[in-house]
Amino acid sequence: MKKWVGACQIAAVYVGTVIGAGFATGREIVVFFTKYGFIGILSILMAGYLFIVLGSKIMVKAIDLKAHSYEIFNQYVFGKSIAKLMNIFMLFMLLGVCGVMFSGAGSVFEDHLGIDKNIGIFLTIGLTILIMIIGTKGVFAVNSFVVPMMVLFNFIIMTQSLVAPNFADTFFHIPEIDNGWKFFFSPFSYAALNLTLAQAVLVPIAYEVNDKEIVKWGGVIGGVLLTLILISSHITLIMLPNVTEYDIPMAIIVQNMFSSIYFIYVNEFHNS
Repeated sequence: MKKWVGACQIAAVYVGTVIGAGFATGREIVVFFTKYGFIGILSILMAGYLFIVLGSKIMVKAIDLKAHSYEIFNQYVFGKSIAKLMNIFMLFMLLGVCGVMFSGAGSVFEDHLGIDKNIGIFLTIGLTILIMIIGTKGVFAVNSFVVPMMVLFNFIIMTQSLVAPNFADTFFHIPEIDNGWKFFFSPFSYAALNLTLAQAVLVPIAYEVNDKEIVKWGGVIGGVLLTLILISSHITLIMLPNVTEYDIPMAIIVQNMFSSIYFIYVNEFHNS
């Protein structure tokens, strides 16, 4: 029982790490999957398989290597010479992602809550520092709360799309778009982007847990949850007309269909 609890905690951290600003707002899902219509669902299944297999392998290998940081893990993957360049590259990527997320948090406060964006940014920074001070327990605690809420909201919102009279026609529709052949690469580029950034969290978490069975099943459960969230988000987003035109399409859907939970949703998005 204890191992399953540990695996679920690892899964929550895995999901919470991947569900960043672009995922939670729906923008990433639109760009990589939803704009391709029905073909997008096939790409999501492939991406889900990659999340399940590679997420588990990254964490198990981190234990084998006794890697307490992504820098050490990169030495195994790329060799010592190339790893130095990759570590610098990843550092800038992580700084960039943090900047985007802090900016997104400020936008949520200003555009959807009517609070000055600087307050939102500094509040987010303060909460992030607090969680870092607490350490692994803080990461587990936050994700154990935020992730189930995000999954619940996603499926609640999806139900509205499933009962729509034109759902079947919209779901199976394949739109004509320029460079449609790129859908083949979408699951690989999407999984690579997210797993590259996620290893900064997954590697030290696996090292600290130091139990291959727990991290393996945590990766499997987390990968399955990510797949289900991607599918539910896709089903919701395809029902929004001109979905590619919105920066935060999921917030538009929640505001129009579920105004009663809109305030809760944008706060969950801010926390993710």
